[in-house]
Amino acid sequence: MTDEKNNNPRSQSSLTAFPEPKQLREQAEQMAKDIPLPDLGTMTQEEIQQRLHELRVKQIEAELQNEQLRTRLEERDDRAELFGIVTENMLDMVALTDMEGHFIFAGKSHEILGYETDFLIGKNVMDFVHPEDLLRIREEFGESVASGHPRRVEYRYRCKDGNHIWLETIGNFIKDKNGIPQKIVFSSRNITERKRAEEELYKSEAMTQALLNGIPESAFLIESDGDIIAANTTVAQRLNCPIGELIGSNIFTRVSNGVAEFRRKFLDQVLQTGEPVQFEDVRLDRDIENPESIQFLIRMVK
Repeated sequence: MTDEKNNNPRSQSSLTAFPEPKQLREQAEQMAKDIPLPDLGTMTQEEIQQRLHELRVKQIEAELQNEQLRTRLEERDDRAELFGIVTENMLDMVALTDMEGHFIFAGKSHEILGYETDFLIGKNVMDFVHPEDLLRIREEFGESVASGHPRRVEYRYRCKDGNHIWLETIGNFIKDKNGIPQKIVFSSRNITERKRAEEELYKSEAMTQALLNGIPESAFLIESDGDIIAANTTVAQRLNCPIGELIGSNIFTRVSNGVAEFRRKFLDQVLQTGEPVQFEDVRLDRDIENPESIQFLIRMVK
């Protein structure tokens, strides 16, 4: 387990103490005593002037270096502050980890889990993955690290209260100048509501299919324009077409133009009145010598 303070950028910045000017002065004087002074009495005027010139150059060089350092520190502070502002105001949860998945930084949005962000520092992202998803996510993580390519995954994550929420996460690598991954930035989004909606839709579709399959005659569920939403197994068998291929196709394209026009007017009647319509037509296009009489019932589903 990684030490929390060593991995927390905020902790690192708070531990960095710069000496006071008085302390710097005392250190400089002590160091100066250890430097042997030149014997000016043995030096020519030109040598003394050259010595002074070199000292002035070194002083200016040090001042320039200090100015560059101050500028870089200010830029670093500005970027760190900007990064903090951005991550704390994002709806997505942004985290920085090492290559083993230990939290180095966790954005404020992680509080949706119920944990303080400092609590997460040093812990591994896998510590909170639902047991049923853990093996799959570990494999995805390992393959992503090995290949150096980001992966997008969906899984359940444990909150402080013991409940789980669904997250969609993508990880991107921070690489050094040689292109070697050093850290991982994870961006996670709470997709619990979407998952619930998908589950409800699945249940609804399964129930609809079960109801349709319970009807012994051909049964369709269509949109107002005739596009097929669902069909029962009887339809699939009579048309010799898998249900999956029927879904999305238009019911009127499966008959001749005349038959389609005849049936469409009854559908329009149902859409206008909201009342069911029962009718009969004769399919002359199937067998001219033995026309087939078909009973139809169109009912609106609200």
